[in-house]
Amino acid sequence: MQEKEHGTAKPGRQRWIVYTVLCSVLAVIAAFTWSASAKYRKETDNNIEVKADTFYFTSDYLTADGTARYELSPGTTEFQFELRNYDGLLVSELDIQYTVSVNGVDREPGNLINGSKNTAVVTVDVAPETEYNIVATGKNGYEKTLSATVTVLPPDTNIYKNTLDEGEYLLLTVWTESVGGDVQIELPDGLIPDATDDDLEGKTSPIDLALGAYQSRSYRFFKTGGYTGGEIKVTHNSNELAETSLD
Repeated sequence: MQEKEHGTAKPGRQRWIVYTVLCSVLAVIAAFTWSASAKYRKETDNNIEVKADTFYFTSDYLTADGTARYELSPGTTEFQFELRNYDGLLVSELDIQYTVSVNGVDREPGNLINGSKNTAVVTVDVAPETEYNIVATGKNGYEKTLSATVTVLPPDTNIYKNTLDEGEYLLLTVWTESVGGDVQIELPDGLIPDATDDDLEGKTSPIDLALGAYQSRSYRFFKTGGYTGGEIKVTHNSNELAETSLD
């Protein structure tokens, strides 16, 4: 009698099943690997770094924060500054087109050429007791603004006086600094001008005198019986001068 086979696969069929499963697993792994590789290549391509050209626009006096303020000496007639296409050792790789305005009025534009350190010298005419707002703007794709405020100090018009009591007379010395001026001398009762002084001859109080720049003059006023004290009053532009030591 022939026995029936129950639930046992033939060896050939077992090998075919194993082969099919293995191929499926390998196909899944290959698909995942290709997807990950493609994604990596795409991300790499999208993250290519592009280097931008450098841009430097600086000055010796103007600043980017707008806080630069300069007071120029009396008598100064011009303010000169530099515009540069570099910052220390760093040089712009771009040409820079710049403009300068003074109190809102534009001046002739200029260029700073790239490749090496270049400097433009700008001169602004200035006058006493006037404020100048200077603005420089550099452009080429990028833009940077530099500025400064400049004023010229007024002429030094200080005039001084000193009085010494020499017993029989008072000696008044008046002197100036960089700018002269007219002064008026008022005498208390009992003082008379020294008639031997050409500046005082024939004059009575008040006495008007003119002094030049950096000039010093001394005047004698003799005491008479009517002199009871009191100082000699000297005024300049209606302002009374205080006593100043000669030291």
